[in-house]
Amino acid sequence: MAEQAGKTSLWRTFHDKFVVEERFMEPAARKALYRTAVVLIGVGALLFIATLVGVLQSNTGPWGADEPIRNWLLSIRSETLTAVMIFLAVVFGPVALPIIVLVVTVAWGSRPGTRGGRSCSLPRCSPAS
Repeated sequence: MAEQAGKTSLWRTFHDKFVVEERFMEPAARKALYRTAVVLIGVGALLFIATLVGVLQSNTGPWGADEPIRNWLLSIRSETLTAVMIFLAVVFGPVALPIIVLVVTVAWGSRPGTRGGRSCSLPRCSPAS
């Protein structure tokens, strides 16, 4: 593709914005970076294995407290608290929560003194900026 005078191609624009040029590092810094990466990978693998073993074995690790806590919660359950929790689950559930967030966002954005509002005393909100 031939580029016109004064215009850059779409590919050149994309490359200039999003492609990160290669960063050269000193060999010692690169070695330290690789060493840190290997240590973090090892720690992550150990934590994953510990979690997997804990899940596969019953009543071991920090998950052993789940059953006594569950029994305690079942013992204090009441009809009133169940009704309150059902109400909260419905009000803040996947249907109502986006509506609540939209209303709050529009109300907040339309206040004077905000960027979306009618007036703003900050220098960044002036028409010159």
